[in-house]
Amino acid sequence: MLKEISLKELEDLLEDFYQERVPLYLWGKPSTGKTSMIRQFAQRKAEELGLKYSEDEFGEDIFTLKVIPLSQFEGPDLRGIPHIKDDKYTEFIPSAELPREGQGIIFFDELNMADDMTRAACYQYILEGRYSNLKPVLDENGKHKFWRVAASNTEKDFCSVNNTSLALLRRFCHFEVMPNLEEILEYFLEHDLDNRVIAYLEKNPDDLFPANFDEKLLENKANPFPYTWEVAARLIKKYDMKVKKDKEKIKNLVASGVGSE
Repeated sequence: MLKEISLKELEDLLEDFYQERVPLYLWGKPSTGKTSMIRQFAQRKAEELGLKYSEDEFGEDIFTLKVIPLSQFEGPDLRGIPHIKDDKYTEFIPSAELPREGQGIIFFDELNMADDMTRAACYQYILEGRYSNLKPVLDENGKHKFWRVAASNTEKDFCSVNNTSLALLRRFCHFEVMPNLEEILEYFLEHDLDNRVIAYLEKNPDDLFPANFDEKLLENKANPFPYTWEVAARLIKKYDMKVKKDKEKIKNLVASGVGSE
């Protein structure tokens, strides 16, 4: 069984994995804050180090969170374009998605949605920070300057995922991320979301996620998750239940996200 942790527990542990540059794999249902937690951590590290934060640039004065959605990549995309070097042999120029300088976090999102060839292409980079003829980015003490992190939904969550080989899994430490209701409501309050949604979830905590994870989720299309509740709370904020016209609109807007049920 995966060790299940809350968002606050994860926040408290990220620094340990980062300092040792131990690859970390975060699992969890959709909309459980996996990517958001890594983004917040990266932004905080950039501030601590006095560096510019970026999600697309690499540089010596930049702390980069590079999110690579592997479901949109193929193996050759990472390996790069071949060219003839010195009229003697073929050399591949790896993707600009991978760093040559700077420091930060390489975040492989949706790792188990990629095909086997693409995931195999990541083995070396995840373990050694190098790929093809691309050298690892190291500091003066030989320490990796980029931490590798991955995130996925699990096979039981009725998402479009592939089984991941043990060869890849063993390169990571693993947690299953499961936010508790208090953490979600605190986030909603911080972002000034509609208080009716907050009050509803406070009284009906079991509705934060679907009651059952089965084939019916695919039939329903719209299902309750923290993200879909957030969307609903944003959509209805300007409407008033006391106004008859608005009342029906609120019902429809909420149903479009979390389901008519």
